Amino acid sequence: MQINIGPVSVEFSELERLLEGCVQKFYKHNNPFNGVTEVSIQKALTTVLYYLLNDRLTEGVGKGGWGKSEKNYAYDVYGKEAANMAEDSITTSALAILGIEQYIALLREYGQEGCGRALVEAWESRWPEIDVYLKNRWNERIGWGGVIFYGGHELEQGIRPSYRHTAWLLRLWLKLPHHLYVERAKKTAKYFIESYQNYDWAQEKAFTSIVAHSTLTELKRCEWLTHILDMGQIMFLQEFFEKEIIDKYDYQFDGWVSGSNHEIGRQSYTLSAMCEMPYIFEDTNSDLNRKFQKAWNETLFGKWKSKDGIGIPKQLGGPSDINLSCLAVSALMRRKELSKKEKIFLSDTGSYLINLFANKSQEALKGTYSWTLGYLLHDMCQFIGSR
Repeated sequence: MQINIGPVSVEFSELERLLEGCVQKFYKHNNPFNGVTEVSIQKALTTVLYYLLNDRLTEGVGKGGWGKSEKNYAYDVYGKEAANMAEDSITTSALAILGIEQYIALLREYGQEGCGRALVEAWESRWPEIDVYLKNRWNERIGWGGVIFYGGHELEQGIRPSYRHTAWLLRLWLKLPHHLYVERAKKTAKYFIESYQNYDWAQEKAFTSIVAHSTLTELKRCEWLTHILDMGQIMFLQEFFEKEIIDKYDYQFDGWVSGSNHEIGRQSYTLSAMCEMPYIFEDTNSDLNRKFQKAWNETLFGKWKSKDGIGIPKQLGGPSDINLSCLAVSALMRRKELSKKEKIFLSDTGSYLINLFANKSQEALKGTYSWTLGYLLHDMCQFIGSR
């Protein structure tokens, strides 16, 4: 099998060897995953990268973005009709980009000889096309991100503002190592912290407030931006979004819910919250922390755990699901401290996923979503590279 980016093709085996030194160091000193080998970690990372690169759209309205796999998620959570309409997604595209960028960052540091350098250069050469996709969903004058829609005639295309999509674009402008995004970040950040009153928060999904809160946390870390922003307004907005997240907590499901299939909607939304806001677990005196703790314990160890005890299921009492298990492992890797039970879960479920991906099981990958794999690739590469 080969990894292909534009005209560059690299054999899996070549790419796996490039990260050998990095993985060996991680495996020897800090590996939390029992039952895996150094080679299986290298193979798993390459398989996930392969899937994400191949999920990118090369034609149609979503050209340059992700996800061919969006239909899988739409079908599981919202039903057949939504799946038929699903195309690209800013959320999926952002998470896929951030995951691939983190893998490329490892290559820049550890795999700069031969095919590694060629692959990095090939990825960088894709940026003009990816940037067109992002720019088509961004209002250059005001700074908001949005959803493409069509008017009465199929050629009458426009974009409708979306606070959630604005948050994801701002996240990209803040995190990507491209100097052209500095001015975009300033404009988008200004809109982001000044425009929340333009939206109907009773109608917004819980995930909008979750992503907004985590984006504000990222914003506070950017010293080159904070001096031009109203920090008092940022603190006010975080409190506002915390209240929104608490208000949208569903006591029947012990978490956050969306979609027509409430059980998988609960699992995907609740675990996404855990990935986006791991810092809430450190604030032990807050009401939001208590909601997170309750939802988290019920997901991993309570009524929402899988019947096979390996990962996370789509439905109550169901078998482990690859997408939801990816989210759980990512959430754990983002935490500063874990309990003994959480460490065991990370080891067992992480090993299950690594071995699954290392074996290149196409059957297992058939129903996966790019956005969950984007989280996993980002956090695995960051986890390995920082240890």
